[in-house]
Amino acid sequence: MPEEVTVEVTDVVGEWTKILKKQFKRELAELSREYPHKRSLYIDFRKILNNRLAFELLRSPGKVLGDIRDAIVQNKLLKLKDGQDPELINIRFTNLPQKTDVRDIRADQINTFVAIEGILRKTTEVRPRIVSAVFRCRSCNKNTDPVPQGYGRFDEPDFCPNCERKTRLDLVMNRCRFVDTQKLRIQESPEGLRGGEQPQTLDVDATDDLTGQVAPGDRVVVNGILRSVQRVNYGQKSTLFDIYLECNSIEIAEKEFEEVSITEEDEAKIKALARDPLIYKKIARSIAPTIYGTDDVKEAIALQLFGGIAKEMPDGSRLRGDIHVLLVGDPGIAKSQILRYVVKLSPRGIYTSGKSSTSAGLTATAVKDEFGDGRWTLEAGALVLADMGIAAVDEMDKMAKEDRSALHEAMEQQCYDDETEVLTEAGWKLFQDVTTDDRVATLSPDGRLEYAAPSNLVASEYDGELYYVKSRQVDLAVTPNHRMYVNLNRRADEWEGFGFIRMDEIPIHKRMRFKKNAVWEGEPQDTYEIPPAVKFANQNSAGRLTDPILVGMDDWLEFLGYFLSEGSVQWHYQTGVPYRVVISQRMSESAEKIRRCLERLPFRFSYDGINFAINAKQLAEHLAPFGKCHEKYVPDYAKSLPPEQIEVLLDALMLGDGYVNKTTGVSVYTTSSKRLADDVTELLLKKGWSGNVHLMREAGTPTSNPQGGTSAATHDIYQVTIIRDGQNEPNVNTNGQRHIETRPYSGMIYCLEVPNHTLYVRRNGIPIWCGNSISVAKAGITATLKSRCALLGAANPKLGRFDQFVPIGEQIDMPPSLLSRFDLIFVMTDQPEAQRDGAIAQHIIKTHSVGELLKQHAYAPLPDVNDEYIQRALAPVTPDIDPTLLRKYIAYAKRTCFPILSDGAKEALIAYYMRLRNLASGNKPVPVTARQLEAQVRLAEASARMRLSNTVDTEDTDRILKIVDACLRQVAYDAETGSFDIDKLVTGVTKSQRDIIRSVKETIRNVSGDSGGQARVDEVIDILVQQGFSRDKVEHTIDQLKRGGEVLEPRHGLVKLIG
Repeated sequence: MPEEVTVEVTDVVGEWTKILKKQFKRELAELSREYPHKRSLYIDFRKILNNRLAFELLRSPGKVLGDIRDAIVQNKLLKLKDGQDPELINIRFTNLPQKTDVRDIRADQINTFVAIEGILRKTTEVRPRIVSAVFRCRSCNKNTDPVPQGYGRFDEPDFCPNCERKTRLDLVMNRCRFVDTQKLRIQESPEGLRGGEQPQTLDVDATDDLTGQVAPGDRVVVNGILRSVQRVNYGQKSTLFDIYLECNSIEIAEKEFEEVSITEEDEAKIKALARDPLIYKKIARSIAPTIYGTDDVKEAIALQLFGGIAKEMPDGSRLRGDIHVLLVGDPGIAKSQILRYVVKLSPRGIYTSGKSSTSAGLTATAVKDEFGDGRWTLEAGALVLADMGIAAVDEMDKMAKEDRSALHEAMEQQCYDDETEVLTEAGWKLFQDVTTDDRVATLSPDGRLEYAAPSNLVASEYDGELYYVKSRQVDLAVTPNHRMYVNLNRRADEWEGFGFIRMDEIPIHKRMRFKKNAVWEGEPQDTYEIPPAVKFANQNSAGRLTDPILVGMDDWLEFLGYFLSEGSVQWHYQTGVPYRVVISQRMSESAEKIRRCLERLPFRFSYDGINFAINAKQLAEHLAPFGKCHEKYVPDYAKSLPPEQIEVLLDALMLGDGYVNKTTGVSVYTTSSKRLADDVTELLLKKGWSGNVHLMREAGTPTSNPQGGTSAATHDIYQVTIIRDGQNEPNVNTNGQRHIETRPYSGMIYCLEVPNHTLYVRRNGIPIWCGNSISVAKAGITATLKSRCALLGAANPKLGRFDQFVPIGEQIDMPPSLLSRFDLIFVMTDQPEAQRDGAIAQHIIKTHSVGELLKQHAYAPLPDVNDEYIQRALAPVTPDIDPTLLRKYIAYAKRTCFPILSDGAKEALIAYYMRLRNLASGNKPVPVTARQLEAQVRLAEASARMRLSNTVDTEDTDRILKIVDACLRQVAYDAETGSFDIDKLVTGVTKSQRDIIRSVKETIRNVSGDSGGQARVDEVIDILVQQGFSRDKVEHTIDQLKRGGEVLEPRHGLVKLIG
């Protein structure tokens, strides 16, 4: 539908020029500097003080965008370089005054500027779209003028405008203009829906620099022009039109629950409730009131609904505030009903069943449909849609292993251990030292080395298993859910190709290849300028500033390599001024290369057979900042050069301090500067190779010298092993070797997120490409999705009923690594108990009776039944707080209340933690870890939020410690030791079980010493029984070790340890 424009005789372009010069001078200057890498001018609607122009933008956006572009072009408001076209600048608006829901869009809004708020449900791949096409005539061989292209059908002329012949025209690709394009589907936020309403959606067309900026699950405000397109049914045009949004800008909304509308009257009711001394009981009784009992579970869920405080730390890391709760128990005790009720109460909640959910349904799924015009599109799953809310997952024990892994990603980030480093533009850094101001090395899809700022930093406590991958060329320590960048072996010499796969989904003995190198482009430089220096003719004369010295970049790089390896700066003993550069070299062949290099530089030098001496103060002052031998480094300008020039520097470095290992043929570079060794590995990466660094000799270590004596280095000595072409895809698990193992780890874990999802990391000096934090890869689309939700799960025991004498890890088909992520685990059993059973029966019958009464009274009014009677009858099943008000109460608390731990609360939490830790003295099990202390902090913060308190007091800690203590007694109490043992939950193996496993292995080892590694089973059992172990437990442990592949039974009655 063409847009109608009313033309007014006013100088609108002049008015926009004044506004741009006055209000957006800084933005225009920044755009001039950054163009064409930055192509959009963002205008804040609130800064448009001219009401007439602001109104015109909303009603006739197409005309206004043209006026602003004319103002920029005609008045040359952008200072662009020659050949840069200002017409390609995008004009984008943000902060529109009013947001519209998808369901409220009407016909009179077509071709107007609107702001739509919601959650992204789908995104397509980013693909180029032609916007201006040039054709060449096959007859006259002339090009046509550019033909503008709109959405949909390709507009192609059927005759040549030059020779006017009706002939076929060929598309001239290099003369056409393309723009990136992506389709999005925005869905109404669930927070704004009334009960039973289905969310409506609107398709959005994003172009140019708006593409690839968002992912499914992001909560956004999309500003744009509402467009319409006529429907066509079976070739016939319809009177109905479809609508879509031509995207102008995207604002990512991160605030929690801003969508829940709270009036002043609601706020007054909420504050009154918060002052009620019975507020905790009222909130708990308002959760699934039709379900009798389970008060402790309801109180814990109430804490989960309010949640702790998510903390953004100064170093950019994030500590979660979400509380994860798991309900485990017998069938028929209303776990599913509780989950469904909680989702209705939560301002943002999603319910799904583990029995029918796949990992795609939980995180994202890639589909081909008409929305993407046959292309792959990424659709958000349950965990992503529940971002910053609650995801209720029923029947978690029924989920497949590969699907359950998606829950790890929502509950905990995927990370590296605290010894892993990542390459940044400023060099190698430990993950904990990286900030959002850094730019880290990433790998593009086509294998190019790029640098990007991290979009998120992750740091958290971890107590569980880590996967260790260790070979000569690979060294990694990652969490089980970490995404590896590997090439898996199919069979023989057939490989799958590099891609992402979770560590715990890789068969531990499978052959695979890692990647160590990349392609680097760099920016070539022809010359290098040595800056001027002040020279004095004598001590009494005034100084004179010399002219800068210009030298060829390749000559300078060669000289720099010789200097970094074998050079030094000499300082005048009286004035302390640098005045001479010395390069040492005794070998005649190497000395000749240095001589030829120096002859190409404008400095006089001398050589005495040992040292080259260059008496040039200007050069000496310039090289003085490189410091002493152990302080040297490669300057940043050398790192930005292309591979050909980097090779010049590397060759010169190797001539000074490099050698070739005669046994292996590998090139090695040696230096006393740790920083220089690290810089060399970066240069090797940019050359297309790689390098491993290791400490060859510590300072002070005595070594023999050629004179027959010993000497000690004053500094550490480092070696860089150079990995050249053809060796940068090292194999793991080859030749029958096992390079992957799991080991327990307790400490901090770290990671960060980048757009390309691949990081250049190293551990113990060995670099490798590996994946970053949470990302999904579906059908070639890789995206980082937000799934920061609290998880409320429900699971059933394997054998139907819960056995309180068997560890929880053995009864539920869920790995201990997942169980340990829950802050609270409740065991809900159905044990016969006369008084409780009678109360439940009364409650169920009363509930049904009330329902029958209401149904019958609605059909035919009953005598003596009025509103007061109905209210009395409904009282047992009526929540103390209306669900709608409670929903708003939760949203208000999470939006406005951020309590701080009081001194008393801190002392109480520390005292409880220390009291349990002290139980582990001697040879007793570990009762709790730091992970449980963090959970207690989150629970205490949630307790304070429930009463809208700005401080966490001792009443909060007393309340939550009772809940925590009850949970630990259910799931972490070891009857054999009479104490808490957190390993019973975290690893599924208690300390007493570990003791008997260790004793069994030691006994087998001792007995089999003289028997070729084999031991008789009955002899092993007899020895352990004499040591006080139960015969049944010893036999059970041996069977477990055989099933786990740790013990082999070569013949009946004989056992042998494996490994």
